[in-house]
Amino acid sequence: MDLKKYYLSMSKVYFNQTVILALALSVFCLALVYLKLGGVFNYMILSSWAFILYNFDRYLFYTKIEKQINPRAGRKTDCEADMQYMIHFLPEARFSMQLFDSSGTGKWLLEEKAVKRKTRFFTLQDCAGGGTYAVRMRQNRLPAVAITYQLRKMVFQLQEKSSRHFMLSGEYGSAVVEKNGNKEIEIYWNGNLLAVATRGFMPVAWQEIFPPNTPVLRFAGRPEKEEMVLVFAFLTFFYVHDKYFV
Repeated sequence: MDLKKYYLSMSKVYFNQTVILALALSVFCLALVYLKLGGVFNYMILSSWAFILYNFDRYLFYTKIEKQINPRAGRKTDCEADMQYMIHFLPEARFSMQLFDSSGTGKWLLEEKAVKRKTRFFTLQDCAGGGTYAVRMRQNRLPAVAITYQLRKMVFQLQEKSSRHFMLSGEYGSAVVEKNGNKEIEIYWNGNLLAVATRGFMPVAWQEIFPPNTPVLRFAGRPEKEEMVLVFAFLTFFYVHDKYFV
């Protein structure tokens, strides 16, 4: 999915939510009139209309940006050469995260496929045709993440967790994911900084096609593909277990 299709899907989601909420609220209001009820329900109606207006505003925003987007505008900055990707969460019930380069082309896609016995199953796809990898996350008393990379299964168990960081370790090494003082998400592998996810600053060229405050994932140096797969899996573990953080 490229960025234009992503915005189109987002606009459809917010449009559908606006219509459904407006219809439901209309029926509710008619029922109140018929039953001659009011009072506290008036505040509920006002709150519901505020939420409807928010959804409609989001629908207008994504419709406008989808029509105006120039898929090649971001090519002024080669973010893939700099190992930088914009993160978007797809409008689906299950967890779904896509990473785009500065041109709006989808490069990586991580999707949740199933949940069985407190274990969540994901697939991580290299959209350039570089393969698909399996990621599993266990959410019982001993949380863990398992990554299958080129027929090799790597399992990392949660060893430490606090309000600002967690540590995973296994046979192949250890990872630490933490928030620094600037609320950036830093990902370390065997003591070395692999990547940082930030919000806020974004080059002007990217702002032509990406909304403000879009998360940006920046790799340190030129990581191996295996290290990139690990970063995506650990970052997903962070988002899934965000309750550990402030």
